[in-house]
Amino acid sequence: METQNWFERLKPFAAVVSIQFGYAAMDVLSKAAMNKGMSNYVFVVYRHAVAFFVMAPLAWFFDKKVRPKMTLSIFMKIAVLSWIEPVIDQNLYFLGMKYTTATFAVTITNMLPAITFIFACILRLEKIKIRSIRSQAKVVGTLTTVSGAMVMTLLKGPVLFGSHGSNDHSQHNGTSMRHTITGFILITIGCFCWACFVILQLLRELLMAALFVLATLFDTHNITNILTKHPEFSTFKHYLTLTHLAPEINGKTTITVCAVNKAAMSNLLSKHPSIYTVKNVLSLHVLLDYFGAKKHH
Repeated sequence: METQNWFERLKPFAAVVSIQFGYAAMDVLSKAAMNKGMSNYVFVVYRHAVAFFVMAPLAWFFDKKVRPKMTLSIFMKIAVLSWIEPVIDQNLYFLGMKYTTATFAVTITNMLPAITFIFACILRLEKIKIRSIRSQAKVVGTLTTVSGAMVMTLLKGPVLFGSHGSNDHSQHNGTSMRHTITGFILITIGCFCWACFVILQLLRELLMAALFVLATLFDTHNITNILTKHPEFSTFKHYLTLTHLAPEINGKTTITVCAVNKAAMSNLLSKHPSIYTVKNVLSLHVLLDYFGAKKHH
């Protein structure tokens, strides 16, 4: 049991480390491709085309029943987010990499948490408490990442791949200062776009939460209050809240919820599913219509 718990705690860290290895490999291969003549704009198009064909079938099969229907409002929000992050950010990022090196580009993107933290403070999504260790760590981390980016910009180092399109001596001994400054500005603007992308998603989640609260206030039913009167469904009620299905249920005017008792929930939880899997299973018990006794038979 202890080994299993240790493994569960280790999985998020292993996932993060694996992602960083993936980013490193991608940036090195991307720089190599651009040095061979690949346009950075064409590269971004190919990258997202491949991502679309890989991810679209997975989204269709696994998220088809749990995601809301595509409306004009949702489509416009997706379009705005897509324009900020994949289009502006990544085009500027790879253009900046073209002027510098893969190592330099990856290092500068470490400013992303600092920029996001500053934006969050400006929008009052993050509060700084001087006496809090967490706040102190965030401030020190912000200063460290910005300082590191400035050092990488002002100090020259060995080039992993030569700058594209130039054959002078500086190309063999380090990226020119002019190219370094240009690449730094482009990558930094890309980081600002990426930070906006993250912040806008958070603001969208806060807006959706507020709308769910308003829907609950004006609606006639509240699934958690109803289930409170039935102790045999306490576990079901708990996971409706934990998976955020309860606000979605409360926001519907006509709905049928097939409640799951403790025994059935225990059987489900004994397999140690992820919270995402639990949400998918419970969502199958929510019917977007009223089903009385006659309809069930």
